[in-house]
Amino acid sequence: MSSLINSNRKDDVKPLKSATLADLEQEKSDEQPKKEVKKEPAYKGHKTTLSIDSHTKNMLQVMVLLGDAPNQKEGFSVAINAYYDNLTQDKKNMFDMMLKQLNSHD
Repeated sequence: MSSLINSNRKDDVKPLKSATLADLEQEKSDEQPKKEVKKEPAYKGHKTTLSIDSHTKNMLQVMVLLGDAPNQKEGFSVAINAYYDNLTQDKKNMFDMMLKQLNSHD
């Protein structure tokens, strides 16, 4: 049993290449600064807090685990979009009108 534990300790392992601090500084100077592109959010509203019960939170987590949403916040958006897609055209028009009105107050 002890031969299995100590079997990899017989050879003196040495790296093929060694690095110094000068190598790290040289790599930093070789890198060109990347331009950061700021993406504006699709919405123009401000953040808000919504209290939900643990059952609803768990359902959102299941959506994430199944791969239907990348996170719980997006899972909520997926659920709202599914709701909207199943509305009749009259209700969609009313929904859009009411949403536009509510968004104008934000």
